[in-house]
Amino acid sequence: MKLYLTDLDGTLLDHKAQIGRMTEALMNRLIDDDIKISYATARSVHSAEPKVSCINFRLPVITHNGAFIIDPVTKERIVTHFFSEESKSFIKSFFYEHKESVLVYSVIDNYERVSYLKNRLNKGTERYLKDRAGDRRMHRAKSYDELFEGDIYYITLIEPVMKPDELDRYFYKTNGFSRNYQPDTYDTDEYWYEIYREDVSKANAALKLKELVGADEL
Repeated sequence: MKLYLTDLDGTLLDHKAQIGRMTEALMNRLIDDDIKISYATARSVHSAEPKVSCINFRLPVITHNGAFIIDPVTKERIVTHFFSEESKSFIKSFFYEHKESVLVYSVIDNYERVSYLKNRLNKGTERYLKDRAGDRRMHRAKSYDELFEGDIYYITLIEPVMKPDELDRYFYKTNGFSRNYQPDTYDTDEYWYEIYREDVSKANAALKLKELVGADEL
């Protein structure tokens, strides 16, 4: 059995972050014919779902660049990669000293939360929050300590003050971290620096998903 994976932004989604009717029809026909298809994305399942709701994905999906593998129907987290307490402490201390505008992704009481500090918002994080108005995951922390509550798995900096190579000294294949640095797919003037565990990647998650569904080929 073969497992087919597609990315979303810049692949399945067009330049307007939409799925064309022909693509929708083809994907659903393949799934109905029992072709094993899923997706891998940097998005959360909450952000991805409205974009792909026209396609009847049934297999687990890869989100947050491989930090989670999630059942798209029940939203159960099948595979998770949270930071260790040591890594969490390192990040907390680092960004206390380097006052970047950070978005902290965590799970608290089984609910996902994206925390931020109002007094550290920049133009990029303000736009991010505006685009997600009404998203219950967004949480304005009342203190720096509260910003880092829960099981943390992802950190996002939009247009960081520090240069990427400076951040890389601490977060790129060192100290147990890795990162993704690239322009926003739909706004090339805006760069994102995303931090996660060193063992997290779409490639690693794809191999795990292949094992979970019992596929022979990927």
